[in-house]
Amino acid sequence: MTDTVQKDLFRMPFFCTGKCSYGFIDREGHTVIDPEYDDVLDFSEGMSAVLKGDKWGYIDKQNRMLIEPLYDFADDFSEGLAAVSKGLKRGFIDMEGNVKVKLLFDRAQPFSEGRAAVAIERRWGFIDRKGHITVTPQFSYAGSYCGGLAKVLLDSDVMKWGYLDREGDMLYMFEAYLAGDFSESDLAPVNVENTFGFIDRQGMYRIQPDYISAGSFSEGLAPVQLPYEWDEVEIKGVKQYMARGAKYIFIDKDGKRVLEDGWDFANPFSEGLSAVMHHSKWGYIDREGRAVIPYEFDTACNFDGGLAFCQKGNLWGYIDKNGNWVRASRK
Repeated sequence: MTDTVQKDLFRMPFFCTGKCSYGFIDREGHTVIDPEYDDVLDFSEGMSAVLKGDKWGYIDKQNRMLIEPLYDFADDFSEGLAAVSKGLKRGFIDMEGNVKVKLLFDRAQPFSEGRAAVAIERRWGFIDRKGHITVTPQFSYAGSYCGGLAKVLLDSDVMKWGYLDREGDMLYMFEAYLAGDFSESDLAPVNVENTFGFIDRQGMYRIQPDYISAGSFSEGLAPVQLPYEWDEVEIKGVKQYMARGAKYIFIDKDGKRVLEDGWDFANPFSEGLSAVMHHSKWGYIDREGRAVIPYEFDTACNFDGGLAFCQKGNLWGYIDKNGNWVRASRK
């Protein structure tokens, strides 16, 4: 979970003689932290987890090592705590490196709304900031709280999901292959019998399961994938059926189709733009569906802080909203 304030430093790979190291650049593409690390995570709450050799520590934005590289695993800071591990067990430290939740867990999600999902012997539950168990580990999976609710997988054999409130009470359960988090529109995507729709906080369908894939709502729109259409064709005198379609479009929170040009893949909107794939290349569209950055990238990520990480051939780096490279490294 990265900073909610506008991003000002960007994780940057630097390639040299077959080796990749990481540092940070600013919004203008200037190197702010030299590529002296084997890996880094984005800054979160003013700190970044960095890998030196085979151990993780934490730096601030002035590249001061505030928490020495001691850990086999390190996650983002969230609500002042970060999950770390020594060996196979995970717990949480504060920004001074003090252990606040003992390293007792097999897995751990970041804190959100005062709770963190943790796993013991493949069963998930929840703890509070003091490490007290608030929901006994009993689920096949548990996600982070979002808007007061957390999704949990009750039974992986029959794929039964549910949503817990902050007190750990189960609000409702249903059989589904996949359940998403509630987004800004108070709707969550769910996959029931291989079709996606959206439910509200009462567990009722607001958008019927008419799609074969769906992303979360962002900036008022959600990407969804249309079902395949089947054409009857004759090949060497034999009638066969060929699939076509299954393009991505965008819908609003009422389920109305608002951008229907159809793309091979589409990400949720971020900062007014969406990364979409067309004819196996990525570009960016605006909220009118216009291609404002050409389809020329092999990889394209969402805009964050005015820049987006992209790959084009052997170039890896960041572009601005005009599609210009701000900083790139040649692999």
